[in-house]
Amino acid sequence: MMEINAENAVTILKNSILANAMEIDNLNWASNKGKCYLFNGAIVVVISDDKTYIHIIPTETYYDYTEIGEFINQYPDVCLTVNIYGKNEKIVRDVFEKSFNTVKEIVDYGADELNSCKKNDNVRLLSKCDREAFISMENESLQYRPPLNVLFTVFVEKGSGEILAYFDEDKIIGYLSYNNLFDNVYDVDYIYVAPSQRRKGIGKALASSYVSTVQERKGIAYWSNAKNENSEKTAISAGLNIVRKALIFN
Repeated sequence: MMEINAENAVTILKNSILANAMEIDNLNWASNKGKCYLFNGAIVVVISDDKTYIHIIPTETYYDYTEIGEFINQYPDVCLTVNIYGKNEKIVRDVFEKSFNTVKEIVDYGADELNSCKKNDNVRLLSKCDREAFISMENESLQYRPPLNVLFTVFVEKGSGEILAYFDEDKIIGYLSYNNLFDNVYDVDYIYVAPSQRRKGIGKALASSYVSTVQERKGIAYWSNAKNENSEKTAISAGLNIVRKALIFN
């Protein structure tokens, strides 16, 4: 085991940027809050605050997680995130479910190669003049999502990201917000279709337009933390594939 700085860890992880995009983003954000360790075939990131958060990020297709067991045992109160590769899931569960409870699984989708996705004629990027149409669309109050006026201010007016909207004449009936994580990697923030307009292919049109827009910029289109079956189906419909799966233990 060897301690390394966050910049070195990011450099190593960029060798498999598609699988490690979220971890690279986390490291960029937490570079001054934790420590990184290089094991034989894996990077371990430890962030201590009120609680200790540990991320295990394999850098090889196969990794024997048992080598990290003694290191993890130094931290009695820990939230553990373990990235896995295919058949390694059984190994991960065998090693860590003895000491931790599985809280949830995270699945991320992405693509770094051009695919057949095309923009839909009804979908376009919003500009500042679209504010009234956006904030007046058919809408629900949803947990963890800011009001439409706040979303528009942050993403469009302040430029923290972009919003693609599906128009039915002059009315917006769906949108997809996304931002630039780092370098040329983009990630979906939220996708929403008005309740009366669902099951009409609008989500797929928004997702495909998102992938097409990003790939026109020679970027990597990411769809992190697909929270439910509908989100997964929409990502797949846009030509995205599973690029990362992680298990969270507590």
